[in-house]
Formats: sequence, structure tokens, C-alpha cells
Amino acid sequence: MEQATIFAVRQARYKSRFTLCEFPVAMYDALIVLIPKPGLYLDKNRLEALLAYLNSSFCQYYIEIHGRYIAKGPIALEVNIARDMPILDVRKLSGMQIHELAYLFDKLESEARRIGGASEKEI
Repeated sequence: MEQATIFAVRQARYKSRFTLCEFPVAMYDALIVLIPKPGLYLDKNRLEALLAYLNSSFCQYYIEIHGRYIAKGPIALEVNIARDMPILDVRKLSGMQIHELAYLFDKLESEARRIGGASEKEI
């Protein structure tokens, strides 16, 4: 069994949201989990930088184009789509770039918590 690091709801209603999982949990089939390749370690700042990218409009656009369309419903992020999704290699970023992206993710997470029910509200 692998420990989930990043997960998202497979059929998000408004927007795919990637979330950092910092403790072991059991996942169910409505979630899609991204697990780092064996031997790859990303510290918390790099994980948050990656999450900033995954939650960006770049990835959302990719999911909207390649995801499975459900009539009058959400766009589904399937495993084969996630497997082929372009992922930013945060190991190649400078310390300043990692810090800035991690900061932006922290702001995004704080705002989502402040809003509450962010999956139901449009801003």
C-alpha cells in the first residue's frame, strides 16, 4: 500500500482541486491519488509549489480538454488523463521560484478555508 501525497476528487463539480494529504488515510474510488515515483522525495515547500501548479489554470484547462465529459455534469479526471498530464518538475526550479509558488499555494489554501464551502460558491 502506498501513502497518498496528493489527491483530487475524480469528478469535481466546478474545478479540480488538488490537496496535500499529510497523514495516512484510506482513499475511495471517487478520489484520484498522485503518488511520487519511488525514490523521489519532495520537501513540503516543493510539494506546495507543485500543488500551486496543479491547482493553476494550466492544469484545469488540460483537464477540461482531455477529461471525460459527463452530460450536464462535471469533467472527470481519470487515471489515464492524470498519467499523461504535464507535471512541473519542481526539482528544476530555483529556491526563489519554489518559495513563491509555495507562498501562492498557502494563500490559495487560506482563502479556500476562509470562504468555506468553496466548492459551492463562485467568486
